[in-house]
Amino acid sequence: MSPLQQRMIEDMQLRGLSARTQEAYARAVWQLAQHYHRRPDQLSEEELRQYFLYLANEKKIARPTATIALCGIKFFYEQTLKQEWPTLRFVRPPREWKLPVVLSRKEVRRILHEVRIPVYRACLTTIYACGLRLLEGTRLQVADVDSARMLLHIHGKSKKDRYVPLPAPTLQLLRTFWRTHRAPVWLFPAPTRHGLAHSLAHDGGPVTRSSLQSAFRMVGILVDFLGINPMKALLWTAVINGVLSPPLLLIIMLVSSNRNIMGDKVNGVGANIVGWTATAIMFAAAIGMILTWNQQ
Repeated sequence: MSPLQQRMIEDMQLRGLSARTQEAYARAVWQLAQHYHRRPDQLSEEELRQYFLYLANEKKIARPTATIALCGIKFFYEQTLKQEWPTLRFVRPPREWKLPVVLSRKEVRRILHEVRIPVYRACLTTIYACGLRLLEGTRLQVADVDSARMLLHIHGKSKKDRYVPLPAPTLQLLRTFWRTHRAPVWLFPAPTRHGLAHSLAHDGGPVTRSSLQSAFRMVGILVDFLGINPMKALLWTAVINGVLSPPLLLIIMLVSSNRNIMGDKVNGVGANIVGWTATAIMFAAAIGMILTWNQQ
């Protein structure tokens, strides 16, 4: 890390900016330097002006991205380098007036019902019922639940704590879900591929924002846009795989056993025995599934 980067980080710390804001501002200055392949303190005001035009006209970045770039670069030049350039006061990202997408209660219930991983379903339900931001919901702790006063203690953005009402059904949901893991700290501990018990034993922390977003988006795409039940989609995926796999495996075996195609790389006796046995089993399973389909 260069002395200039260190100075900027220290300035942001003194200003009291959050770690995520510091990271975003530092990235904005780094992207500026990468664009010109020069240190940012060696750039002129005209080059800075051309960079903002490049972001607006060529990259066509969204307003939130443009705002972060402007704020980060402005902080660096005005606070760290002490350069009061008119360009930094003149540049303004275009305003956007977009109506939010508001789901009906029925749509929300349907989406939450289709979330199959319990920790994701409980966390998303709590976020919706209490009107929380995503990170506020994922980082809820056991000690944040005030059942006596029916309140949740929220550790908000920019260290702005607040209390929000806790509906009785949500409290019951939290109690029921907590009994399944009994984590001492986090209400929604992160599941891992080794299981929830492994996560708790090794302090896996709370669920991550990205995993929660992925779960919600996947269900939202299947339910809202395609009208597909996720469990039925999983079932039909397995059915299609079971029907297509046998002929594909047959083709693979025929090609891999053909000396005109494979030359000296043809299957040996052992590979042929295993391959043809697997092919026969797959065909038998597919035929059995088709014959018994109406009986299910």
